[in-house]
Amino acid sequence: MKHDQSDQFPLDRSPDLVYATTDLGVVTMINRAGAELLGFSRAEEVVGMNIADFYEAEVDTKVKALTSLLEPVMIVVVGGMVGFIVISMYLPMFKMLTLIGNQ
Repeated sequence: MKHDQSDQFPLDRSPDLVYATTDLGVVTMINRAGAELLGFSRAEEVVGMNIADFYEAEVDTKVKALTSLLEPVMIVVVGGMVGFIVISMYLPMFKMLTLIGNQ
């Protein structure tokens, strides 16, 4: 029976990302499609790397996007709270001035 190179790792024929890691997240196996998806030409380049390194940039991008969405909301909320406090302080003063002015 004749075997070619692709028979040694059948998952290389899969178009999907297939990988295995240790408990600490170190890549022990990855197929060719996964390596190409991550920007590498060969799977051997990825083996030994920590999987967290690949997700770090994506997480940073999403956190920045979420922060940029929350900043305007927080400014409006804090502005509303400050406005409420200012009105709560001045309303009794205006009421007292109108009572003093009526006497």
